[in-house]
Amino acid sequence: MNKNKIIFFLIFTLLFSLNLSSCWKKDSSKTTIKAEKQEKIISKYEKITKKIKEDKLDTMRENISPDDISLMQIDAYTWSKNPLSDLWNTFISSLKNSEEDKLTDNKNWWISVQTLEKELGEIPENFKRKFELELDIYDFTTKEKISSWTVYVNGVNLWSFEKWKATKKFEWLKWIESFDILIRSDNYWDAMLHLNSLNSEGKLLIGEVAMKKAIIEEKEIGKTQEIKIPWVSIKLNECSLVTKSWDCYKWKAQVKINFVSWKEANEWQVSLNRKALTKEWKIVYLQSWGMAFVDFINSDWDFLKLKNWEKIEISYKINDEDIQNMEQKKYGNGEKNWYWWYDKNSSLWKEENAKISLDIKNKTWTAKVSHLY
Repeated sequence: MNKNKIIFFLIFTLLFSLNLSSCWKKDSSKTTIKAEKQEKIISKYEKITKKIKEDKLDTMRENISPDDISLMQIDAYTWSKNPLSDLWNTFISSLKNSEEDKLTDNKNWWISVQTLEKELGEIPENFKRKFELELDIYDFTTKEKISSWTVYVNGVNLWSFEKWKATKKFEWLKWIESFDILIRSDNYWDAMLHLNSLNSEGKLLIGEVAMKKAIIEEKEIGKTQEIKIPWVSIKLNECSLVTKSWDCYKWKAQVKINFVSWKEANEWQVSLNRKALTKEWKIVYLQSWGMAFVDFINSDWDFLKLKNWEKIEISYKINDEDIQNMEQKKYGNGEKNWYWWYDKNSSLWKEENAKISLDIKNKTWTAKVSHLY
């Protein structure tokens, strides 16, 4: 081999070695960064779970009530001295930060089951528990099974279909086993159900769901108008309904209306979760003198909203017995300045100021409200 060839060979070998070294360094750097990221993700829960001692678990769990869990769900409760509540807060906050749409924004979405499974994958196995949910969903009038629906568990779009029953296996955090369930079907009004397995060894969650058919009509929205169905009347101002981007909506929309009577609600003929949050941030359970519901859904399956500071007037018919109960137990002189609206995102009824009137002569209850739900 001549001198020039030797020099060329040495230079080529040196360059090739440098390239290999450079490539190795890049891959090593990527691996290190990836490992650091993975460590940060895991430590989000490890910092909390390391504080939880096995012999203290029963005491920690007993110090958290179902009401506390409901308050945690809406970020209204923090108990920093209890690591279990810290674990729940971290978990539910991570889920909510991943949501694509709120239940009151989009007809068929919120948190996906894939997102739930990914989040649970970051939590140590001994802090999780397997469940199986089985719901028997039927029309409360005909008792016939309903074949098409979506089931949300604590806001997660968790559904499947098998032999006319909603069945699904899923995992959840141990010791925080309280489940607010919402069932949505195209031709029915949403049904609500609460199940829990707190301090129980059972893994099977079983519930019956009775749903009431809604009246659905297509209407041109945007002008001042009154929409009437049997028992219920809804008055809208011009441009009172807006899209998610808060633009005035002036096109056709699906109007979905339902009315649940005192008897249907209080005798549990229709599945309704009556857990409520007062202005003092206390959990209470309501009696109902009647419930009127309305949704406005555009062609993209998004829910229309009420414009800021706008009001919608909802009236429904009542009978003599309702009037007597309202006057004696609820209304005093026949009027009150608040009402309850159902927040599907937190699975709670919420108290709010409103102009309420009770027309005894025409047997009508009317409210001017700032929420559609």
